[in-house]
Amino acid sequence: MKRHKYTPEQRAFIAENIKGRYLKDVLEGFNQRFNTELRLGQLRAYVKNHNLKSGLPPGLPERYHTRKYPAEVREFMETNHVGIGHQEMADLLNDKFGTSYTKEQIKNAYGRYKLNSGLTGQFKKGQTAWNKGKECPPRGRTAETQFKKGHQPHNHLEVGSEILNTDGYWQVKIAEPNTWELKHRLVYKELHGEIPEGYVVLFADQDRNNFDTDNLILISKQQLVRMNQNGLIWDNADSTKTGVVIADLMVKAAERKKELKKKGENI
Repeated sequence: MKRHKYTPEQRAFIAENIKGRYLKDVLEGFNQRFNTELRLGQLRAYVKNHNLKSGLPPGLPERYHTRKYPAEVREFMETNHVGIGHQEMADLLNDKFGTSYTKEQIKNAYGRYKLNSGLTGQFKKGQTAWNKGKECPPRGRTAETQFKKGHQPHNHLEVGSEILNTDGYWQVKIAEPNTWELKHRLVYKELHGEIPEGYVVLFADQDRNNFDTDNLILISKQQLVRMNQNGLIWDNADSTKTGVVIADLMVKAAERKKELKKKGENI
């Protein structure tokens, strides 16, 4: 490995930024700052030779990529997972990166990297449960220890109760025994009716506690992906709404390009 000659400014940068940071983060900042292509092994050797310590536990944090999920794939999932289910994410990744992920693999990835799509998973109107009309009597110890009819556990929450989920979204209990819906979707539906398939409700100012009607905007999942990819979501509602318009143009341009490609026309 070729040895890198560090300038005094570069040495100072490493010394100032190593504390509390992983080497990959320091390396990224270093190469951006000095327009270099320093490798991780080179930086690791420098840090070791100069006895510099980050103070962090050994190993890499959970967010770093693996061979199965490269950095660009991880970044895409982390940026676009809200409102995107497992199969749809698999389709998006396979289309964008030429991969062959399955629904089950993406489901495992969501769990491993703690990605919550925000989708409730509840039955849609008109959908029939697989076990409708079937009797499943309890057996053995299950019959002895099961809750009796009418019994409520000590932590039971009434319909209308609100809780904050792990992703920072408020959920409302809408039916027994345990059916929940995202509050911002409920608020939107009360004002505008059902949310079309393939669409999500976005907080325009990114404040998940702001349920003002002007702050809840309906966008397609395609628009959401474009907005995440191009940094079109801000903490200012008006700016985000402008981002929606730009994303819509991007989606239409991409669709037009795909149409022309199918027809064999030059773009």
